[in-house]
Amino acid sequence: MDENELPHNETYEWTGQFWFPDKEDEKLSGHLSYTPDSGFTFKLFTDLEPYTNPTHELSKSRKVMFGKALRGKSIETLSLFNVSLYPRSTSYVDEYATLRLDGYVDSIMLKGHLLPEQIQRLKIQYDDHYNFFYLSPSRKEEDMVNFAKGEKLTTNSNWHISLKAESMSKHIYRPEQLESMFWSREDTELNQLKEHLALYLEKNELFKRTSTNFVTVFASPNKSYQDFISFEHRWRAFFEFMEDQPISVQNAWISYNWTDQDGCTRLISKPLLSNRYTPRKQKSSPKHILHRKMSFYDFQKNNYNLSNLKNSFDKWHTLKTENHWQPVHEEIQRLMRPKEHFGETSAYVSLLASIETLLDLLLEKKKDVDVLINKYASDNWCARLKSKGHFPKGNSLGVDLKKIRNAITHPMGFKNCIYATIRSDPFLLQYYYIFLSALFLKATIEYLDIGNEALREKYSQSYINNRANIYPIEFS
Repeated sequence: MDENELPHNETYEWTGQFWFPDKEDEKLSGHLSYTPDSGFTFKLFTDLEPYTNPTHELSKSRKVMFGKALRGKSIETLSLFNVSLYPRSTSYVDEYATLRLDGYVDSIMLKGHLLPEQIQRLKIQYDDHYNFFYLSPSRKEEDMVNFAKGEKLTTNSNWHISLKAESMSKHIYRPEQLESMFWSREDTELNQLKEHLALYLEKNELFKRTSTNFVTVFASPNKSYQDFISFEHRWRAFFEFMEDQPISVQNAWISYNWTDQDGCTRLISKPLLSNRYTPRKQKSSPKHILHRKMSFYDFQKNNYNLSNLKNSFDKWHTLKTENHWQPVHEEIQRLMRPKEHFGETSAYVSLLASIETLLDLLLEKKKDVDVLINKYASDNWCARLKSKGHFPKGNSLGVDLKKIRNAITHPMGFKNCIYATIRSDPFLLQYYYIFLSALFLKATIEYLDIGNEALREKYSQSYINNRANIYPIEFS
């Protein structure tokens, strides 16, 4: 593991002293640990009078602590963000009291003491579920470099997002090193290249990339630590929505301005470890860019500019942050994990309400399920839903799907009918719930201006295929 990284799938422990920035003379002994499954565990012990006094409140306004602690054989400096402390127990030896405090820690930065308002940038290295949205495995490093040269995305809310190819490198200091990198059919050809390189190295430096990380950088002036964390979450959720797959953070860094002894200021980065980034359970291995539901190249323009995503992401940002879009945003969150709501009648009722909200926001005159079906449903979607053969003839699909909702909300008026049967059978209810969910998501994707009709239909059918075909186990 590189000393400038804190991978979120590793386990860590620190033992040492911790204190509030304005109370450096009141150091508390403690132990801080992190596991990928549980996040941080923080315990402090103190016999200081201000803390052992029963009337003392552990300053609720304090959100930052500094630390100097031992990890392995190394003493490290730490900054702890969003800290909350709670008295756990008090032990007494003679007249001396020792208080144990349990703490919640949101994130830590390694190798420095930093206040949250000093943060200039947040850098994230995601897993390949994210990377392969942009990169072809056969030319991964070449694509990284091209995207790093491309135009950054500046949002309507004044956030700047860019992609970087950050490399470990090996210094090339003599022409003979080319022989371990290249070969030619004729020795004279490689010798000619070595001669040119020798002249170049007399006045210049050259480096060979040994490994390259694909990093996403978030920057915005005058933002708090919480602003950075919240915005990154919205960015990651955008890609999880498009891929219908959780995305994990592998490494994170905070960047801030640092001034050396000579008065020179430069931007430096320190590793960040956060409870917000504990690894997510993945449903499948990362897919090649050609086999994904969506990729960067579905955003029309054939170039490496991240700014191609601007229109769609700005709409997504509005959906996630504007109050009137909140029901749609909350519904999307539920639909990304429908197994948690398997066969729940309340989930079906909520979906019908969210469809009405979405149609209202899309300025449709009628807020009706039939409007959603007529505008967004394909012939394949309708045929598959009708193939179940449950509904009586004469009604539209929208009417039948609403009657399932009515059978849930007004059960006394729907006894001994097919809608009551569907209401009471979690497998049947889930089937119709998933079909409606797929259509709701397809309409949302069209609002976001993502892809064309064929791509949106592909997404919808994939969502159905992965979730609708669930049947009870039958024992002979």
